[in-house]
Amino acid sequence: MKIQGDLWKYKIPLFYGQCNFFVCKDLTDKGMNNEANILCMSKKMTQAYVNNLSENDLSLIAISFLNAVNVFQTIDLWSSQNLKMLNAAIADLRNIYIQLV
Repeated sequence: MKIQGDLWKYKIPLFYGQCNFFVCKDLTDKGMNNEANILCMSKKMTQAYVNNLSENDLSLIAISFLNAVNVFQTIDLWSSQNLKMLNAAIADLRNIYIQLV
């Protein structure tokens, strides 16, 4: 996702059951057992950068991250159902990723 003109890559953790994602500007707060601070999901995110993010930036990060979680969960569901064209859709997503990075 793009924040303040910078492209950021976030990892989507593999989890089973429920995971409560949250946004906290304190990067030392990674969350407890079934929680995860979204801002900690980017390896290159620094505390100095986070301190300069606006509330709007934080909201956009949360929305984009949760949308990505939904996409990965949908792809996981589709892969278990052997849907036709899934490989083509995954190839399209990889191509988009390559073009962005």
